[in-house]
Amino acid sequence: HIDFIGIGAPKCGTTWLSAQLEAHPQIGFAPDKEVYYFADTILRRIARKELRCFERGETWYHGQFPAANGAIVSRGEFCPSYLYSEEAAKRIVAYRPDIKLLLCLRLPAEMMYSWYWYNRNAVVASLPKTFEEMMQDPFLRDLGCYARHLRPYLERFPADNILVVLFDAIRRDPHQVRR
Repeated sequence: HIDFIGIGAPKCGTTWLSAQLEAHPQIGFAPDKEVYYFADTILRRIARKELRCFERGETWYHGQFPAANGAIVSRGEFCPSYLYSEEAAKRIVAYRPDIKLLLCLRLPAEMMYSWYWYNRNAVVASLPKTFEEMMQDPFLRDLGCYARHLRPYLERFPADNILVVLFDAIRRDPHQVRR
């Protein structure tokens, strides 16, 4: 089984935290970071061009990770799009109800502005020409409403199984966050 999953949020330090976990000799981290097994990306869902990795089954999913042997005592992945999918929360709890969840957060406006510029010229789906136009779209504006998206996870997993890492803490003292 997989022991932990990072569920989000995008542009909140997930790549940095993933790199720290991947560098640890006892952690078998998914080489592609984002496996998209439990849910696809936001843009792929908007464009209706999903990969449908969940349909490939658990054997495929487990094959995305280094084998749990030798020094590796814990395995996991980080997929920020899981935060925005209630279906992902249902699938994850069915997969392993005691799994540990990681969540990186930053101020919603900062996250959304960074996400907009990162995805502005995406190949899968196009975003509005300006950030202001994006904020007019209720679906895209909702990306920063963390509480709404966390609710399905909080309803299914005990709070002790969810670790929240703040982007500002990473900026301020990355060494302390690594501990």
